[in-house]
Amino acid sequence: METFTNPKTREKLELAPKDLAGKMTLQQAKDACRELGNGWRLPTIPELEIIFTDFHKKDKGEFKKKDCYWSGSMSPDNWVLAFDFSDGRSYINVENFLNRVRVVRPV
Repeated sequence: METFTNPKTREKLELAPKDLAGKMTLQQAKDACRELGNGWRLPTIPELEIIFTDFHKKDKGEFKKKDCYWSGSMSPDNWVLAFDFSDGRSYINVENFLNRVRVVRPV
């Protein structure tokens, strides 16, 4: 079990060992989290930044190197945000785009 700490809330989180199957729209990603139950959710942008640095850049976790991952964060203007694992930055995204999903939950 891989864990890390949210830099803002200090909450300890478990990182799912693999992506959920295939690329999904934001609604499909949210539905998949709900179906998993047990507190699984989309990571926030600050959490994805840690996952990118502490896992992806160290070749841990089998992340797709050139794909975006959904976040549970919104921009100040209420746009959906995704995190690009090719360059380590967050981007405004459209809810019906298809992105990868990796979930986290509190430990």
